[in-house]
Amino acid sequence: APAAADTAGLPRVEEIVRALETPEASRGFSREESVEAPSELPSTSVFVDFDEGTHRLTHEGMMALRVVAAALADPRIEADRIQIAGHVYDPRRPALSDRLSSQRARAVAAHLTNFYGVPARRLEAVGLGASQLIDRVNPGSPANQRIEIVNLAPLG
Repeated sequence: APAAADTAGLPRVEEIVRALETPEASRGFSREESVEAPSELPSTSVFVDFDEGTHRLTHEGMMALRVVAAALADPRIEADRIQIAGHVYDPRRPALSDRLSSQRARAVAAHLTNFYGVPARRLEAVGLGASQLIDRVNPGSPANQRIEIVNLAPLG
């Protein structure tokens, strides 16, 4: 589910933290013992704005990442390994969706590390292209252009 937004349209730190929190009882299980599908992992989608068709963050995108960085520094999740998943579908250039989603995920991870000190070893950037569309009826929908933050702690 997308993180709730404050009055300026930015996600709220507490909403991100709550979405990513993992009960202590589920931490440290291997993939075979516990969570099998990524959809079962604690996650939230955040709208991070980029210049159209690129992986360059806009000012608004950087502001959203400031909130994400604050959430990742919260003591409840500060030690957890996090996946940054880029989702992109460009109906004009569908073949480029995978590459652009990967570039955007890496740009987000780099920004969190370079500007907010989130350790790079905590972050795993992956591009998922159009493989997990939210709005299948309208593939070019803004809902399909997102960054998903996934807590990998349950996988150990």
